[in-house]
Amino acid sequence: MGGGCDYQFPVGGWNFVVGAFGDYDWSSIKGHLNPPAAIGLVGDEKMSSAWSVGGRVGWVVLPSFLTYFTAGYTQATFDRTNLSVAFGPPFFPLGVPTSAFIDKKTYKGWFLGAGDEYAINFLPGLFWKTEYRFSEFDVENNPVRFSTGAPSGVSDDSKKWVHTIRSELVYRFNWGGPIAGRY
Repeated sequence: MGGGCDYQFPVGGWNFVVGAFGDYDWSSIKGHLNPPAAIGLVGDEKMSSAWSVGGRVGWVVLPSFLTYFTAGYTQATFDRTNLSVAFGPPFFPLGVPTSAFIDKKTYKGWFLGAGDEYAINFLPGLFWKTEYRFSEFDVENNPVRFSTGAPSGVSDDSKKWVHTIRSELVYRFNWGGPIAGRY
């Protein structure tokens, strides 16, 4: 889900586009976590949502085809990660709790992307957009808690990198005159 605005302008015989946008994604991107500080505990983590604000600059390659680059600020939410023992005695002492968790956390960062949009001519204003995006998030300190909620005394400093490819149908309104919203 998103919104934004673009402005198309000619330079020489070429047409360029600059714009600003914001988007929000519900997601289910999963990964495997083995916190170094919590020796022997493993879990599956999930990024459940992300939002971004940014800008883009593009070139109208063909009358109905735009290629562009994006950059901006992003935040992503990673859900609670339940951790369990990867292996038992003699490697993991008896009497030590065998499960723990890391609370839900929001990471802040930046992104870079590249993509293209193709005008679908049978319905004016409808475009097919495909974009690759790389996001890098700041390091966050994540305390590991026992399943009872008690602190374990260890934490995991985690830095996230996320690669996504998205493909979507986009409708553009032509409110800005003869060249806005078309390629």
